[in-house]
Amino acid sequence: MWALCSKPSKGQPDGAEIQLLVTTDHGMKPVEELVKIQRILRRQKIPARAVSAGTSSFLYFDEPSEAVLAESIRKLSAYDAFEVVRRDAQSEDWHIGTGPRVGELILSARPPYSVEAADAWPVWVRWLAYVGPDLLPSGAVISATHGYPAGTPGIEGILYARGDAFRIPIICSSENRVLFISPPVAFRTKS
Repeated sequence: MWALCSKPSKGQPDGAEIQLLVTTDHGMKPVEELVKIQRILRRQKIPARAVSAGTSSFLYFDEPSEAVLAESIRKLSAYDAFEVVRRDAQSEDWHIGTGPRVGELILSARPPYSVEAADAWPVWVRWLAYVGPDLLPSGAVISATHGYPAGTPGIEGILYARGDAFRIPIICSSENRVLFISPPVAFRTKS
């Protein structure tokens, strides 16, 4: 991209006519270990079904009594790899709602962990989801992920702008979630 913008070839617009804006809504964090949630549920005798992807796992209970949920929270809170959150106690900035599609409990992985569902793993390692230790080195399955809560260091998105339409300065701040580009082509206020 940089070469295209710096030295356009014949038949291409000249550098002054090329405007390039690249942005992402989030960054990626390296993953070192996978949380084997199916193994943890089995080992801890937690009567839940997990639906997991990336850094989140929804736990669904057939009988979600207060006693069952409280005991499950107690057992799962012993793990440093994730935070255990009740569906109705999640942070507002998660924006996942509290309807029936969201499990009664939510596990939110902390870096450098991921809770990707075993059925998304390569077929030759899926059997490891149910046996052995509760954590698996991630190298064979995943190297990085996104989806950690807002404010997690290193998860900010990126902004790259090049071209005559973009005047300096371009200010991108993850602390207050404000993005100003002059002239305005994108604007986001505090959330």
